[in-house]
Amino acid sequence: MDRTTSPEAAGATETPPKAVKSYARYRQALFGIVSDLKRLQEIAYDLGAEALAAVIGEVLSHVEQQGFSVAVVGEFRRGKSTFINALLGKEILPSDVAPTSATISRVTYGLSPAVQLVYRPKEGQEERIEEIPIDQLSQYVTKLTPEAAAIAATIKEAIVYFPLAFCRNGVDLIDTPGLSDNPAMTRITLDVLPKIDAAIIVIMATVPFSQTEGDFLDRLLLEHGLGGFLFVVTALDRIRDPKDREVIVAEVTSRIKERIRNVADARFGPESKERRLFLARVGEPRVFGVSGIEALEAKLSRDPQRLAASRFPQLEDALERFLTEVSGVGALKTLAERISLFCREILGLLSARKADRSVRPSVVEETCAVVSALLDVLQQADSPELRALDGAVDQANETAQKALGSLAARLQRAGEEHLGSAAILPGHLEPAGYPQFQAWLYKTLLEVIDRECRAVSAQLDAEVKSHLAAEATRLLPFATAVDRILAHVRAELVRIDEPIDDRAAARSLVEALGARPGFSAEALPLAGGALWEGPGASDLAAGLTLPLDGADLLAVKLTAELPGGWLTRGISGVLRIATFKKACKTALAKVIVTQLQSLQLAHSAALRRHVQASFEPLRDAIERALREARDLLVEARGRKERMLVVGEREAERIGLAQAETEKIATRAKALATQLHEIEG
Repeated sequence: MDRTTSPEAAGATETPPKAVKSYARYRQALFGIVSDLKRLQEIAYDLGAEALAAVIGEVLSHVEQQGFSVAVVGEFRRGKSTFINALLGKEILPSDVAPTSATISRVTYGLSPAVQLVYRPKEGQEERIEEIPIDQLSQYVTKLTPEAAAIAATIKEAIVYFPLAFCRNGVDLIDTPGLSDNPAMTRITLDVLPKIDAAIIVIMATVPFSQTEGDFLDRLLLEHGLGGFLFVVTALDRIRDPKDREVIVAEVTSRIKERIRNVADARFGPESKERRLFLARVGEPRVFGVSGIEALEAKLSRDPQRLAASRFPQLEDALERFLTEVSGVGALKTLAERISLFCREILGLLSARKADRSVRPSVVEETCAVVSALLDVLQQADSPELRALDGAVDQANETAQKALGSLAARLQRAGEEHLGSAAILPGHLEPAGYPQFQAWLYKTLLEVIDRECRAVSAQLDAEVKSHLAAEATRLLPFATAVDRILAHVRAELVRIDEPIDDRAAARSLVEALGARPGFSAEALPLAGGALWEGPGASDLAAGLTLPLDGADLLAVKLTAELPGGWLTRGISGVLRIATFKKACKTALAKVIVTQLQSLQLAHSAALRRHVQASFEPLRDAIERALREARDLLVEARGRKERMLVVGEREAERIGLAQAETEKIATRAKALATQLHEIEG
């Protein structure tokens, strides 16, 4: 499809605006604006102001494309699409009594009517462009049906080519979704504002200049620096009395003037030179009352009288003059104002950054002093607490050693009680039955002694745990103080710079006290079987073999010499049992004494090691907390030194950026003054 533009449109970028006296000066000013915008964008990125840099980038892209865009904006159901259709003289853009537009529609010059849809690119893909018949536009850019709304959400903009005289010389008219319709539609309209050069604000005659419309005007003036406005009060046909129509237009004009004056006063003060320049740049509000629907129907029916009654021809004449003015000097004035706004915002960011950097050295000094003082408190409490911990270890060890010292007597008493209660029969001591009995006796004695050893171990365990719990309780106030001090130190370090490393999440000293492992008695060599190993173990085995001793031999001999009879055998059996028990007790006592003497040093050393090991986590936790405290102080001092070095460099960078931004702001102000003189 051939959409070759007219010769006037084709040469739009090379024809100097009519209101600019020197094309060379215009090009020079435009080149300077592009250069300044690029530098401001770089500074914004350096400051981390991504959103501001993006807005500057959009303005820069628009300037480099050398287009001129006029947005038709207003609240929903204000007749924006109908107004543009009246300009076109055809029902091209969809309109309805319900909110209609769901995406941007850009009207640009073309020799024949046509539509191109520009789809939002998916991630990693380029924009997709589709041509559609112009009579199908409503199926793609409205939300009149759920299907159309879903399609519109995927479309970046619809480009409508049409031979509209107003769009010659590179001017585009942009139809936007209504404000206050829903957040998504409002966002689409707000996103297009950095890329427009002027605005036509459509106001409904029955709702003359609402608070929302006033707020939107403030935004255009303050945030986007626009100075080119044309206000259209539409739907005058709904006001029956012609006098009332004039009153409404006058009231809207008055409200707009008051709003602009309030913006100027709030921004510059009531009597400043900057206020006068601002009001001169904005100029007197251009407010026109029309009936868009009457004008459209008059053009469609070729009814000149009805068209004149709609008051649309006067608006079209004013629009042509408006576009001529704002597309020349007006466009440069808007760009100068936008640069001034960008400079003001960047200078504010730089001042805040500079103030923060100037405060930081004092914060660093203060933090290091606080950290040092807190660590002094810890270090002063360090030695006494560790000495007290050593004393608790010695006390626990002394108590445990006393319990260990009673082991021999307890083992001997338990063994004797077992031998005394054992049911030993004469037949058990006969050669034939003795081996089996001997094995049983040895096994049961071993079980008794092992049980008693475990009882002693349990007593040791209870003693050590009692001392350990008492010491942990004693240390709790100290641990709480340490945790609070370290938490405060970490908070102070965060004030200096970024959060500290993983030590900030380390387990607190109070938690370490609550997770003490306790005493492990099973590791001590007190099991009964251990007593039968090593030197002297054979003595008990020897005591449990026949013959037992001299008395036993005498009884055997006596028995052998006496005639066999029940009395002789009875006396011999009783004597043998008594002699056997006595020999066993003697042998058991000897073994216990011998074995425990040989193991005494090992038992004592093992017990001390285990007591030490039980208390070691407490010591480790205290020492770890103190080490961390010392490390934090070193880190604080290191950060102080680093920040002083970095601060000097940052201050230099901020100073250079501030100087550059101030120069750009000065150039923008000078350009605005020159342009005002040209118009004057």
